[in-house]
Amino acid sequence: MIDPEKAGAIWKKHFDTVTPEEFVARVKRVSPDLAQEWWGNRSVAEICAERRRPTRRARNVFASLGRSVLRLFS
Repeated sequence: MIDPEKAGAIWKKHFDTVTPEEFVARVKRVSPDLAQEWWGNRSVAEICAERRRPTRRARNVFASLGRSVLRLFS
């Protein structure tokens, strides 16, 4: 049986240390169809050069939605 805490620590360490270039290259190697769907035929350099979207905005939307739901049921 897999220990969830140990697996979570390994997962977190991986994503804390992997570079965007390594991640894209691994996805392209392991699942070419998924890579094609996500990025098309662009190179790793082109994909990694894109400006990343801020994740804070998405978190704020979900936090706001959560507060609205709590107010609705309180």
